[in-house]
Amino acid sequence: MSGTELGLPTDATFLLDGAPDGVVIVDADTIIYANSMADTMFGASPGELVGSPLMELVPERHRTAHRAHTAHFRADPSSRRMGEAATNLFGRRLDGSEFPVEISLNPVVIAERAVVMASVRDITARLEAERDRLAVQQSLDQVRDAVFLFDVETSQILHVNRGAVEQTGYGRETLLDGMTPDQLLPDLLSRELTEILDALRGGSRSRVEIETAVRRRDGSELIVDLSIQMPTEAVLGGRRCFMAIAHDITERLADNERVAASERSFRAAFEDAPVPMLLTDMSNPEERTIVSVNTAFEQFLGYSAPDLIGRTVNDLLDESGRLSPSRYAAAAEQDVYRAEMRYLRKDGTRVWGDVAARTIDANGTPMRLTHVTDISRRVAAERDRDRREAQLALLADIRKLVLVEENTDVVLTFICTAGRALLKAAAVAILRPRGTEHLEVLTGSTAEGVKPERARVSLHDPFIGGVLQTGQRARSEPTADDVERIAEPLLASDGRIEGVLVAAPNSERVAFAEADIDLLAALALEAAVALELERVRADRRRLLVVED
Repeated sequence: MSGTELGLPTDATFLLDGAPDGVVIVDADTIIYANSMADTMFGASPGELVGSPLMELVPERHRTAHRAHTAHFRADPSSRRMGEAATNLFGRRLDGSEFPVEISLNPVVIAERAVVMASVRDITARLEAERDRLAVQQSLDQVRDAVFLFDVETSQILHVNRGAVEQTGYGRETLLDGMTPDQLLPDLLSRELTEILDALRGGSRSRVEIETAVRRRDGSELIVDLSIQMPTEAVLGGRRCFMAIAHDITERLADNERVAASERSFRAAFEDAPVPMLLTDMSNPEERTIVSVNTAFEQFLGYSAPDLIGRTVNDLLDESGRLSPSRYAAAAEQDVYRAEMRYLRKDGTRVWGDVAARTIDANGTPMRLTHVTDISRRVAAERDRDRREAQLALLADIRKLVLVEENTDVVLTFICTAGRALLKAAAVAILRPRGTEHLEVLTGSTAEGVKPERARVSLHDPFIGGVLQTGQRARSEPTADDVERIAEPLLASDGRIEGVLVAAPNSERVAFAEADIDLLAALALEAAVALELERVRADRRRLLVVED
């Protein structure tokens, strides 16, 4: 039945047929009119719904509730929405499929007949959009960062996630009640924000990232990394949107400050430490160069920091103490390394260091932090102790040999050979006067070996001859061309001078140490004892001959 046949005015019929919603007029639960949208909505051909029971358009599971709603409406007919919520109502197409609907009921009188006009709207698309919105909301709520969607034209905030609520301290309703981003970004001037948004609108920038502050509801501020972009699909209710994501970097900045403070403390402790320290870059196993030294290390070796940076530790060691490539590589592989090393100072002197090294992580770069304790005095004391012990042992051996060995040449040769070895001297020799003009070399030891040949030296030699005249030690001064020489008198118990012990250090040492000179004096004494015993033994043999 058409609207005109029902008695509706022509213009009303025209409006109903062109309405975007389905319109159904029901009389006593029977459809007496359906517009074209209703036919399309319920899958009917034009006019097919007219005369059909209304219940055919209601899913079977909802028919009991529908009858109750109908009875309630008839008892109190008035314009109203049907159902408590839109999601409670479903329409049934003629093919049996269902779709969600929103229904408005209006009592009307047509041709003196009281009927009900129902406006039916298919809300499938709206519900799907709502489901999509909720899915997006739930997805964004899982993000800890604050996410804001705001209108491209008005900048009004249209959507926020849970992170935005927690970050700003504002409720979701407050943020969506006309607030704009500039109210939350105190460090960004309105002009600056406008320039950023204009660049995004115009396409000259696809994304803008800045570090700025977000002002919270309580007035406090959070430092954030803010990223703003304009996604092509960011549409809410048909409105183009900007998307802003604010990542709270408060903890990161605090961590950075803690690291910086730690580095400052380390640097201060490193620079001001009284112990020599250096840092070596271990990232390149072939190089392992020095990247930093403290003042104490500069003083330890006499070099300035620029002279040391870029060199390797091996460069600073005395040649005899440098590590071989294999030992150097093995040392680098140990997280903790301990050793005693001999360094060569800038002035050419040598110092000993007790090295304690540990590999550390310096912002992702492996570094070796090395402490060096100057142990030169300790090493010198230990070596002096060892040398004195060796000297005492040598003197004991010599005295034993002097007492049991009757061949004086053997004794004197041992004194020269063992003495030279212990002193690391270039030569040690013993000379005795022969006649009134010369001294004869009885025996001697040099780096090339023992030299027993009877070389002669004039008694008038200013160096050796003076020893025979005074009975005192003679000591020549080292020169650029020659090393020091020491001449010790061989004094017998009765004060006679039996001869002279002469020694010269090797070219590396140039001069003897005081402890070495003391040993030479002791060797001279033992040689004098051996010569005196030789004379005593000779006298005894002569007496035995006379008695016989």
